[in-house]
Amino acid sequence: MKRPSTASDHLEWESLVGRALLRFGDIEYVSVRCLDVIPGERVFASTAGLDFSRRVDVLLEILDNRKELAPPLSRLRYGFKRAKELAKTRNLIAHNPLMLNLYVNPETQESKAIYRIDSARSGKHSITLDELKEFSAEVDDLAATIWLEFGNVAGDDGQIWKEFTYISEP
Repeated sequence: MKRPSTASDHLEWESLVGRALLRFGDIEYVSVRCLDVIPGERVFASTAGLDFSRRVDVLLEILDNRKELAPPLSRLRYGFKRAKELAKTRNLIAHNPLMLNLYVNPETQESKAIYRIDSARSGKHSITLDELKEFSAEVDDLAATIWLEFGNVAGDDGQIWKEFTYISEP
């Protein structure tokens, strides 16, 4: 059997989970900003407090009801559809612990230890380190694309950086 794991074995998991969750935060933020900028009517006040899935549903409905979508809006629509699918995996890693799973072959007595995040609600859903690497990379790329397309759609109206205050160095 492979040696027992140490805390240092968790560093890659922690880095990937942190990166994925931070980048998903970008996607959530842009979804709120889109509902402030894109619709002809102002729906921001009534949609900002919705959970991610419902907020994206409203945004997609607004975009789907347009007769024509400019390419940046079309790419935003695709990006948010994909983000909604990825939210299931984001929730899995955000709401469940990293566990060490031990397996023993009863016939050969060979054993194996695998780290994995398993759903506490259903043993059917889990994510391995390799899957987490793919997920984190996809979320990273998707967040960058969504930011870029939001900037293309919103222009100066998006005021993307309005929340930041710059403090001069002493």
